[in-house]
Amino acid sequence: MRKWLFAIWLVSRHCGVNAVQLCSYIGVTYKTAWSMLHKIRQAISHGDANQPLTGIVRAGQNFYGRPYNSTIFRHPQEHHLLVGVSLDPQGEPLYVKMKQISLEHLDEMRLRKSGLKAFAEQHVDPETYDVVIERGRMHFNRLPHLRKLFNQATTWINKTFRGIGPAYLQYYLDEFCFRRNMQFRNAPIMNSLLDLCMTTRPMTCSVASRQYLRTTGTSTTHLRTNTLSRYQRNKLYLQNLIHKSRQIRKVLAETLA
Repeated sequence: MRKWLFAIWLVSRHCGVNAVQLCSYIGVTYKTAWSMLHKIRQAISHGDANQPLTGIVRAGQNFYGRPYNSTIFRHPQEHHLLVGVSLDPQGEPLYVKMKQISLEHLDEMRLRKSGLKAFAEQHVDPETYDVVIERGRMHFNRLPHLRKLFNQATTWINKTFRGIGPAYLQYYLDEFCFRRNMQFRNAPIMNSLLDLCMTTRPMTCSVASRQYLRTTGTSTTHLRTNTLSRYQRNKLYLQNLIHKSRQIRKVLAETLA
């Protein structure tokens, strides 16, 4: 339990932690450290899915891992994102989301209208009265907060993890946004993350697989041969956190006593 608490505390820090660092800190294998961190990130993603953008919402498209030779054709290493933020009346950010765009909503480099509709339906409160989503690449002069947050996210991912592929990119984006959203609210990150880990139901392999399919537009056959085994090897679902929640609370109380 102490190892789990230490892992959760490391994730709650502003810089996060990667699996190589965690396995050296707590004395476990890389595979175990990676699995622990992924289960924590799954809890974060589950919590974010239940928190839509509200109030004044602004969003724009950008690309993670975009190569320098820009063309009208999508590069395999380009990952299209919609970055959205809730703003207060003074224009300050309250809540941010960065979501991958499914390939079914892309026409090479062009985002289809169906992509805007899907983002609004999944991530924006239906009662929100002021929503503007840029269809083209975000105009940073009009959306300065999005530019700053997006640059911070890409810098953090590249520096801490040396880049992330499409299969797991969403989890890392959600982790970055979680810490920023807690900072916007001046909320204790460690306590919020601990609550998420203890209240999130385990994600089965089939659920994780369907999420990956929706995000990337990958065929079922390709997923079985190239991705599903990766989920199985690294145990990408939260099967132990709920069962051990009482023990975690007990150890935390002893540690803080």
